[in-house]
Amino acid sequence: MTPEFAYFLKVNVAFVLFYAFYRLLFYKDTFFKLRRVSLLAFFGLALNIQEWVKEQEPMTEVIMMYSAMMPEVTITPETVVKTDWKAVMLSASSYIYWSVVALLLVRFFVQLTSILLLAYRSKRTLIHGVLVYRLDKPAGPFSFFQMIFIHPESHSEKEIDEILTHECTQGHSIDVMICELITVVCWVNPFAWLLKREVRHNLEYLADNTVIQSGYDCKSYQYHLLGLAHHYQAAATLYNSFNVLHL
Repeated sequence: MTPEFAYFLKVNVAFVLFYAFYRLLFYKDTFFKLRRVSLLAFFGLALNIQEWVKEQEPMTEVIMMYSAMMPEVTITPETVVKTDWKAVMLSASSYIYWSVVALLLVRFFVQLTSILLLAYRSKRTLIHGVLVYRLDKPAGPFSFFQMIFIHPESHSEKEIDEILTHECTQGHSIDVMICELITVVCWVNPFAWLLKREVRHNLEYLADNTVIQSGYDCKSYQYHLLGLAHHYQAAATLYNSFNVLHL
């Protein structure tokens, strides 16, 4: 087992343990800011390369010392060539893994490019003192970093106020970007995808809680979210949507 593969296994086992820890202690509470910090900390701890490198250095020195002391052995080649199926399987697995990583990276950059192109083509305007990007066709509102995309004609004035309050409190697209890149590398681990889903849902809960605390009626806001449940999206999913199916 190579040190790189051992590290990869440690990272994925860490994701399993951290997800179980999150479900046990944080899943049903309403401390959304604490949950956000905890989720990002889980990703950071799982990818703590510095500590892993320090742990591997003594082991590497011992291996090099013993390999230098080993006597030379001459091996006579056999006439019958045997297929090393273990090496074949490892090579095939490596090709499959890196192929999927490449495809997911392409998907990531396609989504990023589609949002940037949409921002370039959309008309910017001020609505209630907030700079927004007007969508040409009816679609669900969403935000990406400081860019808010909305089709104003599809919403009432009160709904626009709720949307802007919701999207202005997001500002956490960096969380989504980090999670997307980590799941690209750890795509074989379903718990990495589950943690990414929890990060996105918690950001939505955090923004919705801000809207409610701003004085908007809870029931009308709930109906507003339900009304947007089946709106199609104007771009790829690499953004913070006003409404997601889980809500």
